[in-house]
Amino acid sequence: MAPYRTKQFEEIVKINHFDLSVYYIGRSVKTRDWKVENSKLFKEYHLTGYFKLGNHYLLYKDVKRVVLENDIFLLGGYNSTAMFIFLFYIKKYHKKAIFVMDGISPKKLAESSSIKFLVKSKFIRRMDGYFVNGQVSRKYLIKNFDVNPDMIFNQYLTVDVDRINEIVKGSLNESKIDKINKFVILYSGRLLPRKRVSDLLTAVSISGIKNKIDILIVGSGNELTNIRRLGKELQLNISFIGFIENQDELFEAYGLANCLVLPSENDPWGLVVNEAEAAHLPVIVSDACGCALDLVKSGINGYTYESKNTNELSEKIIQVYNAVENGTNMGAESFKIISKWKFSDSAQSFKNLIEKLGS
Repeated sequence: MAPYRTKQFEEIVKINHFDLSVYYIGRSVKTRDWKVENSKLFKEYHLTGYFKLGNHYLLYKDVKRVVLENDIFLLGGYNSTAMFIFLFYIKKYHKKAIFVMDGISPKKLAESSSIKFLVKSKFIRRMDGYFVNGQVSRKYLIKNFDVNPDMIFNQYLTVDVDRINEIVKGSLNESKIDKINKFVILYSGRLLPRKRVSDLLTAVSISGIKNKIDILIVGSGNELTNIRRLGKELQLNISFIGFIENQDELFEAYGLANCLVLPSENDPWGLVVNEAEAAHLPVIVSDACGCALDLVKSGINGYTYESKNTNELSEKIIQVYNAVENGTNMGAESFKIISKWKFSDSAQSFKNLIEKLGS
């Protein structure tokens, strides 16, 4: 369960009047324990699993019954045996299957010839349609699996753009951190090695303007201790806010920032960029993030840079700092971009996919 997924599905139901049932198979993720209410617009179930392996189970109860009771299926990935069990019955009973993909790092666009690829290929090529996020997913499917481009529809996976805009434009709660009078760079997300938050700290330290910059870090994870230590070594001004369960409070934190940086070395998408743009922020995103191809326009609303290249990241930070200080409204351009990437766009795209399946 995730807040953005719930709102996406609710918009799909409202616009298209579908009878939707969602079956959860994954267990909760410790660093993503969002506060998510059950939806009143679609039905939600947790499938009973047996023989746990990692985040999923090997076998699930009632898959055949679920397939017989429904007509069209959205299968979210291929990393669980449940997806293959579902696909077996879907094809057996001549139902329709749609592959759902939230993105992939541009660094992983090229698949290698391996057993994993063969299994993945067998699964993906049996789909009737594809509901995927952005250019990166589209390129991945066409390049590696020869998927018919006419059956690929943009998922427009996003966040509540209007709600974030409303919160950020309203009164801000500044009690969580010391009053900030400098240029504030925000990192929001899990603190994991692959997120490379240390690159952000290094880039600021060599920028020549580190005394004019405050860093605001929102999130938690096993890299927190290392990041704190590095910040002290580099003598940076950093404010830490842990994981914020309440989404409204999270978006208030965005209102304290002047820019968001997402320095990941491997990120399928990066919904924090959607959030930042809804909050009217310029963004600096590594080229290893799936969203970079769609949501970042170089020199317009921010920049992309080569992942792990702290010198280039430092240069981009300076460029955004100078642009903002000189009155260039890159944040307004961010909002223009994300205003065309809403739940309503997702719902319309899904409607087009369903119509295409029936044609």
